[in-house]
Amino acid sequence: LAQVFLQCIMMAMSQISRAATSRGLARLVVDRVVAQQSPGVRKVIVGAAGVSGGIGLLACNAAVLAKESIKPFTMDETLHDMNTFQGRLMHMFDLIDPRRLLLSEDEIRADQKLVQEFQKTSKLPSRNGQQLTDEEMWAARMTVDTCIHSPTDTVLFAPGRMAAFTPANVPICCGMLFAQSTPSVVFWQFVNQTYNAVNNYVNRASAVVETGPLLQSYTVAVVVACSVALGAKKLVNAVPALQRLGLVVPYFAVCCAGSCNIAFMRSSEWMGEGVAIFALDGTPLGQSVKAGQQAVLDTIKSRGLFLPIFPLLIPPLSFLLLPSNIVLEICVVTVSIGVGLPIALALLPTTMEFDVATLEPEFHDKCDRSGGKVSKAVANKGL
Repeated sequence: LAQVFLQCIMMAMSQISRAATSRGLARLVVDRVVAQQSPGVRKVIVGAAGVSGGIGLLACNAAVLAKESIKPFTMDETLHDMNTFQGRLMHMFDLIDPRRLLLSEDEIRADQKLVQEFQKTSKLPSRNGQQLTDEEMWAARMTVDTCIHSPTDTVLFAPGRMAAFTPANVPICCGMLFAQSTPSVVFWQFVNQTYNAVNNYVNRASAVVETGPLLQSYTVAVVVACSVALGAKKLVNAVPALQRLGLVVPYFAVCCAGSCNIAFMRSSEWMGEGVAIFALDGTPLGQSVKAGQQAVLDTIKSRGLFLPIFPLLIPPLSFLLLPSNIVLEICVVTVSIGVGLPIALALLPTTMEFDVATLEPEFHDKCDRSGGKVSKAVANKGL
């Protein structure tokens, strides 16, 4: 991560030094407009410009770094190296790209046909008489992976796609942060858990899902979120010494509810059937409950505890330092979500590796395809 930021900063500084040699008409106009404002308004303008410019430069330079490393298209591996944090981070930015919400079903199906054609011929297909580039095929594959539910071959419900995560969560997080009355607190916690349930259902790994466990986890998450939010709010109001902790009430509520939601939704993994584990060469070894427990625990760490820090903890702390302005506050929430989700999902590898000795006894004497004794096993953590 440090290398990525250093590269971005170095490229941004080189761009700024080149741009600083010419002060155009636009810059003079901006300077004059800012100079005519009151000190408070100037702080807001400068703060918003700094946040927007910094994020814009980092995003643009990150895109340049990613584009420079485009590799030949293949269906056997991902575009980015999922064994490194930088690779997982770039992959997650692709995963939540909100531009895919604008794609029609015909456009999605067209990209699916291109991918299917490559699978049949192992050659880059053509469109309108021109052969597609590797970059275009990687984009088509990402569209298929993020917009089509592979077990059922149906186009995903748009509001439930990962591409909708940032646009959907901005109003929800703002509502939870700015809610004051009891009805508003309950309403926004209810809306948040409802969206989470929709997102989990749309991005499910199986073709069908039992409604019983789904409704159970949804109900528990709503009850826990509302109870923690209201209970903590009353405690903060009752004890003057805890007034400053009121800023973190939404974070604690979402952490508790999100963790319970993940645990109930994936209860079969950690106290039932377990998760599928494989040898390093891909040989199926069976279902492991211990691996399932680690998978759920890692997901709770990244999505349940770490992810809410960005939209629900960083913004209220930032509000203490920034001038009071609703537009600037919404910008902070938006940037926090857009940056926080990829970092949270990229924090841990999606594939977990275990020493077989730490798993159940029935896996200790398993052999791989070559007949050798298996000492390492892997499993998918899930998102």
